[in-house]
Amino acid sequence: MRYLLQVIAMLGDLMFWGCVIFLLVVAPNNPIIWIVCLLGFFAWKEHGFQAWNPANQRKFLANAKSYGL
Repeated sequence: MRYLLQVIAMLGDLMFWGCVIFLLVVAPNNPIIWIVCLLGFFAWKEHGFQAWNPANQRKFLANAKSYGL
């Protein structure tokens, strides 16, 4: 279960970037799309690729194990 949650967290980063790229390719001239993508980017930038960092992965898996997952 712990590893499944870790994989889902990692896929969340990939899904975010996939959606941003898709939206910018489909509607590059739409200013609302640009605003949504920029807001999402700035929200993501605060945390970055934490799920991909090995040190954070070990912390997450240790915490999940302590909760019984």
